[in-house]
Amino acid sequence: MNGRPTLTTVIVCVIVALSVGVGIGLLLAPAPVPDAVSSESNVSVVDLSAQPFPDQISVAAQAQVGDEHKFASTAAGTVRATSCVPGQSIASGTPVLTVNNKVVIALHLDAPLWRDLSMGMTGDDVKDFQKELTRLGDTVSVTGTYGADTAAQAAKMWAAAGVKQQSGLPLDQVVWIPDQAETPVSCGQQIGDSRGAGDTVFSVGGQLQSLMLTMPSDPTPGDRVATLEQGVTAAIGADGTVTDSTFLAAYAQTRGYVQWAADHSSSLTVTVELATPVQVVPVAPTSLYQVQGTHACLVDGTGAAVAVQIVASQLGQTFVMASPLPAQAMVPAPKDPPPCG
Repeated sequence: MNGRPTLTTVIVCVIVALSVGVGIGLLLAPAPVPDAVSSESNVSVVDLSAQPFPDQISVAAQAQVGDEHKFASTAAGTVRATSCVPGQSIASGTPVLTVNNKVVIALHLDAPLWRDLSMGMTGDDVKDFQKELTRLGDTVSVTGTYGADTAAQAAKMWAAAGVKQQSGLPLDQVVWIPDQAETPVSCGQQIGDSRGAGDTVFSVGGQLQSLMLTMPSDPTPGDRVATLEQGVTAAIGADGTVTDSTFLAAYAQTRGYVQWAADHSSSLTVTVELATPVQVVPVAPTSLYQVQGTHACLVDGTGAAVAVQIVASQLGQTFVMASPLPAQAMVPAPKDPPPCG
């Protein structure tokens, strides 16, 4: 043998090479374009992939806040102890704070106390105190006269609060509360603070009660929910109102709301999204024609026109929805696309 390839070998190699080339060409060739647009060399058919779309947007909000009430004491001096904790109830007859050497209690009366009460005094304020002592579980004659039985039961109330041998009701040791218990949203002073007569001991109310949202005029169809980064969501009423207490409590802790609470000149926004995401397909903007607002058309892989609704655009893609969703689209749209209703 002289080492030269035979004619048969050369022919076989040529056939194999041609077969490989044809196979690669078939793999790389774009999807076939319908005959109706085959003359447009720049048009290709691309596959579309459906994906969920929550349509998350930010909307303006208005806050409805309850009235705030501040409760004060005439006690002045250094705060040496306090039982005030935001969110924890303070009941009538229990200590609130200690100022210098005096324990200050919360006390539910029909009207605020305006003077010290002691043995021998008479008046509606005495009768009011006797009624509260009775409600707290002590048997006191409601006569309007501060007698021995009233003094004895007052001493019992003070002893329970940690004060010994006190039977009167000093004004500077009482924080008046209009209900049997109050739940502070904020406290006036901490241990070591100096307070003046009349300073606030704690505040109630002032909480966020509802949010009124300005919803989009042409939204993607579907019910929406308000949502926070922490994953907290809330239903939105037909009038755009959010009243869910868990959501409102979490929203009140956000930086935006805290800033607004300090300065109402700032604005509030809330993120809303579809409760159930819709299915959309991302398409190239050039595949769309007859675009009018959120309505448009595209040509699918069969050459048929498909009416779609535009729901969003980002990063060079337009997200559209239709029923059913198209599986393919021509890019760009043919120069003479089929009519689309």
